[in-house]
Amino acid sequence: MKWLRRTLLLVFALAVVVMLALAFRKKPIAVEVAKVDRGEFVEMVEEPGKTRVRERFVVSAPVAGELARIQKKPGDLVEAQEVVATIRPVAPAMMDVRQKGELEARLQAALASQTLANASVDKAKTMRSYAQKEVTRLKTLTEKGALPEHDLDKAELDLRVAEKDLKTAELSARVAAHEAAVARAAITVPGQKSDSAWLVRSPLKGRVLRVLQPSEGVVNAGTPLLEVADPTDLEVVVGVLTSDAIRISPGARSLLERWGGPSALEGRVRSIEPSGYTKLSALGVEEQRVDVVIDIVSPAPAWSALGDGFRVHTRTIVFRQPDALKTAAATLFREGDAWALFVVQNGHAAKRRVNVDRRNGPEVVLSGIDPGTTVVNFPSSALSDGAAVAIR
Repeated sequence: MKWLRRTLLLVFALAVVVMLALAFRKKPIAVEVAKVDRGEFVEMVEEPGKTRVRERFVVSAPVAGELARIQKKPGDLVEAQEVVATIRPVAPAMMDVRQKGELEARLQAALASQTLANASVDKAKTMRSYAQKEVTRLKTLTEKGALPEHDLDKAELDLRVAEKDLKTAELSARVAAHEAAVARAAITVPGQKSDSAWLVRSPLKGRVLRVLQPSEGVVNAGTPLLEVADPTDLEVVVGVLTSDAIRISPGARSLLERWGGPSALEGRVRSIEPSGYTKLSALGVEEQRVDVVIDIVSPAPAWSALGDGFRVHTRTIVFRQPDALKTAAATLFREGDAWALFVVQNGHAAKRRVNVDRRNGPEVVLSGIDPGTTVVNFPSSALSDGAAVAIR
């Protein structure tokens, strides 16, 4: 019986030792994991922006006089040369020789500006004609496989820019003609009072953006009366950090989102303005930014509800790699001057340094690790090299 009792005591003692060992053994750390995979990686610059009309014109009073109440309201359509305001002139003051000479010189300058504007129109028409021929020529070569599609895309972009430049030149020519008429009207016979009224006309076809003088009253020459613009000729202006702007190139694709429509709009970067400015961030930090101008290339009916000064969110593509080795950015942590992550191997975490080539929000492109590797996502400070882990 003694040997049985001793055996039972020994078994009990061993059971207690095992239970104590299990109780004091470190439990595996529960972790979330991600995979290192190959796939398409797209790096974008995301910033809020706003729409604006490419060309806006402030219609001003050409002469001093009594302004009749403007009947146009914001949003009303106006035709080119349509009367938008009426000014009843008062008897002009006496002019001396110097004043008359100034007015005649101003008229000659306005006529010269009109001639220069007409020459710009002819030049813009020539550039558009050349761009059209270039698109036709490259399209034929592309269909035959003699040229890559990138050359055709660049030629089509140049054609759109040439068409916009022609439209701008034509509008500038109309404005120059309007200014010449204003300068001609300023030369009046001193002391002569006219019962006729001066009709102020719109320089272009479009819509009224703002009425700056809605009430009847006496105005001086040059007083702004209303703003008019073509609302279908919109562009998007985005203030981006200068460090991001140097990575954006003209012609880059941009997605315009959160503008209120059912789907994102297509945009193309037209230009990056050469001068930056300082702006305070939401945290009160001074940032150097520069404006990037984006053309909307989606069909006009898709964004007809957009107007001047509407908010949009832009995502401009600066880099694309179809077969990149990537993983979640949340797997990385800093170790000195290098990047590192934890690899899950046989139920344990192994620290491994990697090289980060590019990053874009939630994803990073890296090297120094094999595709298909399981890595720890959101590693905590409790995790160390060689620690036991349990995948949640």
